[in-house]
Amino acid sequence: MRTTILISLFLTISNYTFATCYPIGDETYRPSLNDNSKILGLNSRVKYAQALLNATKNWSLGIPRLSPSERTWLKREIDAGGVRRRRAYMSKEYSINRLTPILDKNIKILNILANNRAKNTKAEIYLWSWLAMNILDQNFISSTVTLSTKYNILSPMLFGVTPEIWRQVNEDQFIYHLCSGHSQDILYYIVMPYLRNEE
Repeated sequence: MRTTILISLFLTISNYTFATCYPIGDETYRPSLNDNSKILGLNSRVKYAQALLNATKNWSLGIPRLSPSERTWLKREIDAGGVRRRRAYMSKEYSINRLTPILDKNIKILNILANNRAKNTKAEIYLWSWLAMNILDQNFISSTVTLSTKYNILSPMLFGVTPEIWRQVNEDQFIYHLCSGHSQDILYYIVMPYLRNEE
């Protein structure tokens, strides 16, 4: 039952703009699932990046940044080794410390893409490739899972689902499928068609 709900959610939320692991955005920004022959036009790519940028900024605002004293504590506990290190690895501060640099990097990438500031198409596709890779980064996904399921920092509403539905799904699988789905869309509809045209 949980698996069925998970698959259903993944298939139906693609046209819903929500502030988390790279929402597809409005359906007009998403390429046809039957079109595997050509790259998205520049205007469509810019609109897509704008949707992702707005969503990512909103999501990033919901995650606190570590204070200097928290960073000092985290480093001290990790350097101590043993039980203290293991406890630090399970802490909220550790997940935030792993997630926020990737989020900040993705916002910088999306700012360039959303404003069409890449120097040429090759440079633009390079940035899309980095974005797709960052979305699937183990630290990105595992920290998101930890902050949403263990510490409730990321509300279920940020994932475009009600708390009732959220309680019925396997949260880590849900987040992984969202991230992998969006990464695959970038690679399949933007990066790979460009590489084919380069041959």
